[in-house]
Amino acid sequence: MCARRYLLLLLLLALVACARQQPEPVSLMVFGDPAERAAYAELVSAFHDAHPAIEVTLRHVPAAAAYRTRLATDFAAGTPPDVFLINYRRYAAFAAADLLEPVESYAAASPRVDLDAFYPAALAAFRWQGELTCLPQNISSLVVYYNADLFRAAALPLPSDDWTWDDFVAAARALTQDHDGDGRVDQYGLGVEPSLYRLAPFIWMN
Repeated sequence: MCARRYLLLLLLLALVACARQQPEPVSLMVFGDPAERAAYAELVSAFHDAHPAIEVTLRHVPAAAAYRTRLATDFAAGTPPDVFLINYRRYAAFAAADLLEPVESYAAASPRVDLDAFYPAALAAFRWQGELTCLPQNISSLVVYYNADLFRAAALPLPSDDWTWDDFVAAARALTQDHDGDGRVDQYGLGVEPSLYRLAPFIWMN
């Protein structure tokens, strides 16, 4: 996890704390492996050093699935965390139930948060009925790796910056081979996890 991700959480904690009328503990709920938990604990410690009057309680759930269950349960019980992590594919149910407080006014009041510095697509993903309901912590893109040795073995030129979809499909077809002639594919020219999460970018790009 990069430093920018943690900086954004620090800023969000500060925004939430400053928006309150009186000091009270601010809860931060995260998930991840022990190394990530240690990183978040370090973040909370750094925040406390900068704002000693504000207490931050760190809630950690190791597994993502258990985290989502805990988050839903806490909201149902009326004890949700003040700041928490959520993927854009998962937040719609919370937004539709009016469980998320818009953050745009907080960001506008902050001298450190500049929404113009964010990728517009990252902000758009978290807008619900025109309201920015979450502050993007990070983004990641899917990339295509290729096996240069297989391209060379098939006497195909390596992918270039000006590749078209037709070039992509032609190379994938050429690299799909039946080496032993038994009528079954031994080498596939393209491997993609058959899930909406992995296939959606191909749809969006078209």
